[in-house]
Amino acid sequence: MGVLIYIDNFILTKLFKIRATKSTDLPLIKQEKRPKKLIFLDVGLVNFKNKMEKHFLKFNNLASFYRGKIAEQVVGQNLLASQITKELSLYYWAKKKSEGSAEVDFCLAKGGRILGIEVKPGHSAKLKSLFSFGREVKNSILLRVYDGELKQEIINRQGRKYKLLSLPFYLVNRILSII
Repeated sequence: MGVLIYIDNFILTKLFKIRATKSTDLPLIKQEKRPKKLIFLDVGLVNFKNKMEKHFLKFNNLASFYRGKIAEQVVGQNLLASQITKELSLYYWAKKKSEGSAEVDFCLAKGGRILGIEVKPGHSAKLKSLFSFGREVKNSILLRVYDGELKQEIINRQGRKYKLLSLPFYLVNRILSII
């Protein structure tokens, strides 16, 4: 459930707390003690809160200014906004601390499967946490959101094959209908 943020009796935006899960099977169970991710339902407010608006006006290419820092916010906003009739049970996946460190940006249940979403530009070799998720989570779907083209590939990693769907940013609002 989101929290409304007010300024002078005006609803500015809604703030969502994304809880962690370490579930490897359905149902996804939240971890109360892990930190929460905060997702604003307005990128402009994120810029304002971080006093970025005066800086990014100097850049011709905003992608170089952000260097991916706001990309996770945009993906989270699109996932949350895609569910008009009911609220989406959205988590981030974090491996048990005793088993090492791995964290996947977003995790949700879809059609009896568990979808792991990593927001990361660049080569698929940099997706260590997502592949850890794929190794540990039963019936998982691996998805990367990045600045490339739509593609599906089989990745060989540590003797296992993983099916990875790479989705460009412009299709983020379609994630739930594509999967």
